[in-house]
Amino acid sequence: MSRELKFRVYIREFDKYVYFDLGNFDYSDRYLYQSDIPVEQFTGLYDKNNKPIYEGDYIRGQFDHGPAGLKEEILPVKWTNEEGYQWNYWDLSTIEVVGNDFEKPPCEFDHNADCLICDGSPS
Repeated sequence: MSRELKFRVYIREFDKYVYFDLGNFDYSDRYLYQSDIPVEQFTGLYDKNNKPIYEGDYIRGQFDHGPAGLKEEILPVKWTNEEGYQWNYWDLSTIEVVGNDFEKPPCEFDHNADCLICDGSPS
């Protein structure tokens, strides 16, 4: 089974995302080549509120820390060639999209991409 190929790109001059698939991009191609703003792909998954999850989103949910158990985390959705999206570490029924790179991420991240708020610091 293959996932639906959907994308989005943030357009700064309109202060919004534009969503498209391979057959219906109505804006100038110039928006696809913004060096500082990537085109973000749909991951194929939806959060607990049925909102599609895209690369560049920040999700909150229960993350498996192995022997330490599940812990609530807020982390960015990123694809890596080595590890993919790492969905197998999440309790997928708890995931909720809480922000993205352009619409005020909910917390600050350290150099390891760990949320400084969720890693034991007071909110």
